[in-house]
This record gives sequence, structure tokens and C-alpha cells, in this order.
Amino acid sequence: MNSRKKAIKAVIIVLIAAVAFGYGTYTTLRSGVYVGDDFFYKKSDSRYEKNISNYIEQTSDHEFTIVSHDKKQEVSYEIEKEQITFYFPDQTISGSWDTEQKELYDNGVPVLQNGNFEFSEDGVNITPDMGQERCSYALCRIIYNDQETISKWYMNILGLVLYILGIICVMYPEECYFFLRKWQYNNGELSAMGRLWQQIGGGILAVFGLFVMSGMATILEK
Repeated sequence: MNSRKKAIKAVIIVLIAAVAFGYGTYTTLRSGVYVGDDFFYKKSDSRYEKNISNYIEQTSDHEFTIVSHDKKQEVSYEIEKEQITFYFPDQTISGSWDTEQKELYDNGVPVLQNGNFEFSEDGVNITPDMGQERCSYALCRIIYNDQETISKWYMNILGLVLYILGIICVMYPEECYFFLRKWQYNNGELSAMGRLWQQIGGGILAVFGLFVMSGMATILEK
């Protein structure tokens, strides 16, 4: 009976890890582009989606449709040598894309930095809307095939390692506690309270590992 219970526990532990790892891989390692804090996943070579209602779609060789936060924009662009120019309905943005620095430069200054300033109007400090600039960055990543991911693969691995260590501490509290302290004790044994706190610590570590492995830590940080 005990061996059967242990087998069931092991299966549950593995299933939880598999689901969290699979979910994290699917949500954080798929390629796409950021528009501000919103991530648009690549659905095809011509379409990127945050969800059904928010998307970026290339409608022709030099035109895009951007729908974000109930705002629809038709954007065209042209490339001349190293210069790329985007024509928004109410603004034109021009610069050169640096594939190493991942920056759109205008006269040596990043476009986002160039427009990210405050001005005063009737004594009130106003920060301009940088939506067009952020869209330009996303479009440059699409045009130059320079997509990104929400997270890095090693974060999922780190979460898995933390989860495994936490589970080991829960299942074998004494072995974990005395693992690096063998030289200090002969036949060391934890009290009931000591075992409990060791297991609580392991449980917290395992939950944190799931949080990292599933990608939730990275998504909430963004």
C-alpha cells in the first residue's frame, strides 16, 4: 500500500512539473514582438497576435494594419539604403535599425529616447504618447526578422531545478538538512518542529520554482 501511495505521489509531482514546464515554454519561448508592454505572438509570417482583438498584420509588401487597445492604424513604410520611414496616420517616424543594439536610431539617438521627454503646458508636466515609436520598434523587428521572446530558456530550467529541490526537501527533510552538515553531527536527527519547518521551506521553494518554470514570474514582471 505504501509503495502504491509513493508511486501516486511521484506521478502527481511529475505531472505538475510537466504541465508547468509545458505552459511556461509555450507562453514565454514563442517568438513575437513587444509593443510597449504588450507582447504579440507570431502566428504566421504576416500576422502577430496578442489576442483575437489585438494584432499586427502585414496587408501588402509595404503596409501593416495595427489594432491595439481599440485603436486601428494603417501604417506604410519605405526603405532607402539604411533608412526606414514609417508613415502613420498622424505622424512620420524615420531612422535606421541596428540589429545588434535592437534600437531604431534617428541621427544617432534612439527614437524612443529622442521623444521620451516631458513638456509643460499651463503648469502641468505632460509626457507625450510614445505609441507610434513603440509600434515602429515592433515593425522593425518584423521587417528585419528580428523577433524576440518573453523570457529565456534557462529561466524554465532554473524553475524546474528549484521545484525539484523543494520537493526533495519536503520528502526528505532530515537528509536535506544534514546534507552539508554531516561533519558536525553524529547520527543527527531533527525534532518534529524542525522537520516541519524544513518541509515548509521546501514547499515554498517548490511553489516558487513552479512560479518561475510556468513563466508567471517573467510575465508579471513585464
